Amino acid sequence: MTRLIYVYDTLCGWCFVARPEISKLHAALPPDFEFRTLHAHLFTHDHPFPINDATLAMVKEVGWKVGPEKTGARMSEAYVSLLQTPGLVHESGLSARAAAAADSLDPARAYDFEMALQGAVFEQGADFRDPQVVLTNWTAVGGAPDAMERALADPETEKRQLETARMAHALLARVGARGTPTLILEHQGRLSLLDAFDSDDALTRLRALGLA
Repeated sequence: MTRLIYVYDTLCGWCFVARPEISKLHAALPPDFEFRTLHAHLFTHDHPFPINDATLAMVKEVGWKVGPEKTGARMSEAYVSLLQTPGLVHESGLSARAAAAADSLDPARAYDFEMALQGAVFEQGADFRDPQVVLTNWTAVGGAPDAMERALADPETEKRQLETARMAHALLARVGARGTPTLILEHQGRLSLLDAFDSDDALTRLRALGLA
């Protein structure tokens, strides 16, 4: 089996920074090349991303300086304002479930949907707690909102979400990755790390193997 596996979390700021390069890589792959996303659900209800003065300063540094310089990705002021909403819990369960639902409903649309949802959060300040944000972005990539709404409420989707997160964390452990974003090439039974922040380097390595 040969494929790329991208382990990420919708609410991971570094994953948003990598998003332009991941999109370039995805667009440059042959049409029949398998590209699999795994939502790691890093930010759970019991272990959310802490929101305080220090982490807000870090978000601003990454989102307004590092991201634009590294890949051109810039977090919006609206996103930073959203983080300061009283009582907000920075938990990615809804987006993890939405990713599982998309993969079940229409795998061909799943990648575009997941990237669109991440863009909506970081670039527009869309509320990641709001199911309507999920439905809007699913519709934007051509999905049926009523089907997504049913899938979000389906217990089978929760099972798929949990299994996806388990797979993601098991893969991270196997390749020795410390977090997300992590881009992995699976080829001839071996797993190799690729640079999620450098699409040119990833493509060069794929071409050297005759894969792109």
